[in-house]
Amino acid sequence: MRVRHCFVRIEGTRAQEAGMPYREVLAREQGFLLPPTLEDYLPDDHPARFVAEFVASLDLAGLGLLVEAAAEGRPRYRPEHLLCCWLYGFMTKTRSSRLLERACTENVALMWLTGGERPDHNTLWRYYRAHRKAMRALFRQTVRLAVDMSLVDFALQAVDGTRIAASGAGRRTLSRAELTALLERVEASIAALEAQNHAEAADGPTWRLSSDLRDRTRLRDRVREGLARLDAEPTWSSVNLTDLDARRMQTAHDRLTGYNAQAVADGREGILVAMDVTTDGSDAHQLLPMLEEAEAIGGRRADEVVADAGYSAGANLEAMQSAGLSFYAPLQPPSNATQKPAYYASRFRYDRETDRYICPEGQAILYVYSSQRGGRERRVYRGQTCTECPARPLCTSNPRGRTIERMPWAAAVEHHRQRMATDVAKERMRRRRTLIEPAFGTLKERLGLRQFLLRGLDGVRAEWLLAGSVYNLLKLYRHWWKPLHPRPAPA
Repeated sequence: MRVRHCFVRIEGTRAQEAGMPYREVLAREQGFLLPPTLEDYLPDDHPARFVAEFVASLDLAGLGLLVEAAAEGRPRYRPEHLLCCWLYGFMTKTRSSRLLERACTENVALMWLTGGERPDHNTLWRYYRAHRKAMRALFRQTVRLAVDMSLVDFALQAVDGTRIAASGAGRRTLSRAELTALLERVEASIAALEAQNHAEAADGPTWRLSSDLRDRTRLRDRVREGLARLDAEPTWSSVNLTDLDARRMQTAHDRLTGYNAQAVADGREGILVAMDVTTDGSDAHQLLPMLEEAEAIGGRRADEVVADAGYSAGANLEAMQSAGLSFYAPLQPPSNATQKPAYYASRFRYDRETDRYICPEGQAILYVYSSQRGGRERRVYRGQTCTECPARPLCTSNPRGRTIERMPWAAAVEHHRQRMATDVAKERMRRRRTLIEPAFGTLKERLGLRQFLLRGLDGVRAEWLLAGSVYNLLKLYRHWWKPLHPRPAPA
């Protein structure tokens, strides 16, 4: 401290010698003859003013966001103030109730939004928890406001999903065998602790359960819940003890325990018109539900839809063509690594009149048998002369010959393949990257949503929808702000 004081004094002396006097300021304890108001510290174009204006326009009772006034005791905080806190908190990367409580005492914008009140973290959290289901209605209000402002044109919409880690998932994702082994160890530990407690009780009365025993008892109950979840979900191979709803999912670079967060973005201003969260790690089953949700919120469906290869399942292509929708998405690459591109199944020509395929070598692939898959017929075709074919090592390793499965949507897949070869499709796929990818980048970087803070599917869905509402409000704020600062007329 002595060295630091000396350094400050020397620097101050040099500044004075150089003719650079310090700026005169008021002392911290100086009073004001005319005290300033919060309005003086908040610019007219501040985003907090837009948040307050948006919340004031809502029918909180109709949306399920109203808190009844207290009949007895101290009056409750106003629900519009609490909602403003959460909206502006998410807007400024403050998603924790405790951090939000501190911000309400330090952040001028939040102090302005709450009218000088300082809600504690319990109050903020209880309001958030009690109105999780209303977050979908709140999100819909932001979309409908954007539609009313003509910021959604329904010409082109992009759908995509991103994997977001569950809260505190860590390494507690265990298989059934690992859960069973852990349960045995925990039960043995509990038995040892109970025997120790009985021995201590023989020496005198004990009135308190040891903390170790309580912790192990809670862990045993959690492991049993995990095993019960695996019994209820036959397709699950593992479960996370911190968040039982979270699933182990594959990302572009790694695997994580979390959720598959889906969104649909409109092509005009990038407004998110539909959002949801699922525990299904595959995007293939999310296309139709997300487009139906977007149509239900916006009032009409988009003229064109773009997506990545994860949505190009044959059943989706068939459904989109049946509905008359222009859908653009690259087809999934073949999974057989032994085949060369020249011998992919897409290079085999189907002859509808003779019901057979013609391979790139000109040989016939004949129909063999049919089976049922997912309640629909699957037709199997197999080559009869593959054993003598010189291209066999490049085509197949099956000793019985090259086999091709034809699903009911094979014609839809072929039609889609021809569509994706056009210049229009290539231009739409370039636009896709500029629509939905920036939205996910903003949600994760600017809003800090790289990991959910809540646990359970209902909780993370509410968190995702609230973040989507804030994302749309940030888009709408730009158009709300422009009339306040019109550009000067050209000279």
